[in-house]
Amino acid sequence: MDHRSFQWDRIGAFLLGAVTLTGLLWATPDLPDPIAYGVVAVPLGLCYHGFTSKSARSVARLAALVAVGLTLGSWLADAGVL
Repeated sequence: MDHRSFQWDRIGAFLLGAVTLTGLLWATPDLPDPIAYGVVAVPLGLCYHGFTSKSARSVARLAALVAVGLTLGSWLADAGVL
């Protein structure tokens, strides 16, 4: 098997996302909810990039939208709107 056929950027993105997500969940359980929801979307986006054939830009855009949506939802829930 030719090692150049591997997509090392996708493998690296998945591994970095998995390690970062594990570190975030283990090391910082006391983050306020809006911040935690926004921060956790980044490693999930890296893991998603590792499994799909989408471009890094589209995955970054999706992760940013998820982070904004989760943060706003958390703020609204804390305010009693949701």
